[in-house]
Amino acid sequence: MHAALAVHRVVADQAANLTSITRLTREAADRGAGLVVFSETALTGFVGNDDPVHDRLLAQPVSGPVTEQLGALSSESGIWIAIGLYEW
Repeated sequence: MHAALAVHRVVADQAANLTSITRLTREAADRGAGLVVFSETALTGFVGNDDPVHDRLLAQPVSGPVTEQLGALSSESGIWIAIGLYEW
């Protein structure tokens, strides 16, 4: 199996990041990868300010809208997606 390491510019807009993640996932699948790997905070970025209240705002429910969308993207593209995110 071929793997792809996807590196994208993470911005403060989670929807924009998800659009980039979707595009890169499809591109990796089109190039024959069976796995695409993103950074740990590819969806939200990370600002280490030691404030749990701030970090909680970045968290995603599992299972939730983002994980459901990534699961559908994985199925549709025929590729495994490895991505780290803050879990709610």
